[in-house]
Amino acid sequence: MNKKVFTNQLLRSTTSIGANFEEATESQTGKDVIYKLSVVKKEAKENLYWLDLISEAFPVLKVNCATLLQENVELIRIFASIISKKKANLNY
Repeated sequence: MNKKVFTNQLLRSTTSIGANFEEATESQTGKDVIYKLSVVKKEAKENLYWLDLISEAFPVLKVNCATLLQENVELIRIFASIISKKKANLNY
């Protein structure tokens, strides 16, 4: 596969994170917020997949990918924490 295929997929999942997060901030109900943030977390996990593939397919990008992977893991933890707190507040 060429680099463009990987970067296009990564771009899609990354922009989905932002779009769904924006939707979550405008959600009408707590359950909708949880749902949207769950989608955000899933897309962030997809980013891990694509970054891993890019890192393996293009070793010259390994260092850059490692930094992005770590930041992505931190974001997943943040989203998971927010979801957990929202669920606790709703007795979900």
